[in-house]
Amino acid sequence: MRPSRHVRWSALTCRLRDTDIHLGLAASLDGVFSDLVSARQMVAFPLQPVHMTVRDEQPTPLRVLAVRDPRLIEIEPDPSSTVAETEAGFRRVVLTVRLDRATPPNVDGSPSAAQAKASTERAIASAAAEVRPVMAFLLTVGLPIHEEDAFFTHVLDDFVSKSWMTFPKLLRELGCTTAEHVAEGGCDACPS
Repeated sequence: MRPSRHVRWSALTCRLRDTDIHLGLAASLDGVFSDLVSARQMVAFPLQPVHMTVRDEQPTPLRVLAVRDPRLIEIEPDPSSTVAETEAGFRRVVLTVRLDRATPPNVDGSPSAAQAKASTERAIASAAAEVRPVMAFLLTVGLPIHEEDAFFTHVLDDFVSKSWMTFPKLLRELGCTTAEHVAEGGCDACPS
């Protein structure tokens, strides 16, 4: 059964060089759309377990998604957020995954977004995160295809061992900041 025309998620967003990075929590329905989208438009890396806080005993599944076709995603400022709520260096946004713009897998000869990376070596050992009603996601838009695997490995090596609550800080350490901050020339160390 094909779901409605789009999926909406609330997220924090920042920019790292020419890549937009979005992170948030969502209902665990990403398999519904990642199975319906061609890998030419998006790649869904294998689920990884991540702890929400240091004290969290049960991990939450983390899905890293690399959007290859930016037309698949619409990004709008979150009208319910205030400046005080925004994590330093991030904006709150609403992401809309436009399933009506998705190319179904195999129509263009490509696998689904979820199938494309299913054989990743780490998937076999790490994808055993218990199914929970909520998942964490880290979604990239504009990441060059040849950098996707290295980014995923970097997330696994440097982030997943930490708690989800530290992800914004870790991304800021990599140079992630708001697009507005970069455009304003707010700091010499910010990537352009």
